[in-house]
Amino acid sequence: MTEAHQNIKTAAIELDGSPLHVRSCGEGLPILLLHAGIADSRMWQPLMEDLCCSFQLIAPDLRCYGGSPVPNHAFVYHEDLAHLLVHLESDRSWMVGASFGARIAVNFCLVFLRG
Repeated sequence: MTEAHQNIKTAAIELDGSPLHVRSCGEGLPILLLHAGIADSRMWQPLMEDLCCSFQLIAPDLRCYGGSPVPNHAFVYHEDLAHLLVHLESDRSWMVGASFGARIAVNFCLVFLRG
């Protein structure tokens, strides 16, 4: 196991009454890595190993994917991101999304960044 791999932490963060599985590493302004609809946060593992020494990377398993279970209440993916940023005590971040993850990032921007 590489040193960079060992620096990647996993945690279950309680958001809106149910856990959200998150991989994270590094420091600084968060960069949220949003996985494709056919994957989970593990798709970002190689990128995290390469970049966690330079950036704070946060890769959640979106609800119903990977280690994040299906909640027993209604939810909206982009609202989960807003709750995650509050949990991280960050009022801003970068977002990188692949496919379905990009759609969620765009929805987040349309809802929360309207001027």
